[in-house]
Amino acid sequence: MPSDTSPAPPALSPAMQALSEAIRARSEKARVVFCGFDLWLEVLGSGHTSTLDFRAGGIPADGTEDEYTVVVPVVVIGKRIVVSFDPTLPADAFELR
Repeated sequence: MPSDTSPAPPALSPAMQALSEAIRARSEKARVVFCGFDLWLEVLGSGHTSTLDFRAGGIPADGTEDEYTVVVPVVVIGKRIVVSFDPTLPADAFELR
């Protein structure tokens, strides 16, 4: 049987570990995570993000929008936690809302 030679996933930084734990421990679901610049870059490069289309008002698009409705892809973690950069936060800090 051939051995798996794929590289191991990179270890999470302490800031990414703290973010992951904070999301899991939160009693109500987070809708947005604001990240300092370095953490934001790490989140975007982690492979744990995808895009979700939104329309005006922060409403997820459902595909039934008419041709005049503006729909924009937004980076999310999981199903609907929007990832945003906040220049007022320290580089490896985050805030959940």
